[in-house]
Amino acid sequence: CIDDRLWIGSSISGIGAIDAQLNPAFSATKYFNDYLISYVYKDHEGNHLFCTFDHGILVAPDLRVSDVEPQLATQSITRFCSDKNVRLYLGNQKGQILVRENGSYAVVSAQGDKQIETLFFWEEHAKILCDVQGFSLLDLRTNRLTNYPIGSLKDVVPLHRNRLLLAFNIGVFFMDYDEKTDKVSFSNALLQE
Repeated sequence: CIDDRLWIGSSISGIGAIDAQLNPAFSATKYFNDYLISYVYKDHEGNHLFCTFDHGILVAPDLRVSDVEPQLATQSITRFCSDKNVRLYLGNQKGQILVRENGSYAVVSAQGDKQIETLFFWEEHAKILCDVQGFSLLDLRTNRLTNYPIGSLKDVVPLHRNRLLLAFNIGVFFMDYDEKTDKVSFSNALLQE
């Protein structure tokens, strides 16, 4: 019993809580439906910790917030970035890039060759750099994805408006952007392995 709530784990998956009147303690009747919960603990900061079989410990700072947004439950999100305004871009295991805007989701780029591991929003030029097909630039104004066969993108560091430092599996490169022609060029920053 935690905070006068009795936590009841399902024999299949998920966990729920009831109050002293046997009513559901929260609007969600069951939490963590994809996990078999073995124990619930509340720490001194008010976080609820849920021990699971096979998935470690889940930490929930606020039980009034859903554990998984229903629209994303089947998306297997691997990375995300924001455009600093209202859009959230999400990469998934299928290699797709999704966008969340005004509470709804849409696919921005079709299925890729592998899961998205790197996603970077380049604010100055409304482009997303990602590791689709090794390395690609997604122009958010035209929704055009352009692939550059350099290597697999691992990380991005903005240096100034038209220059980025890119880490690939084969080395580190500068990427320069020409705003007039909308073209990019690459030069070695460090020696390749």
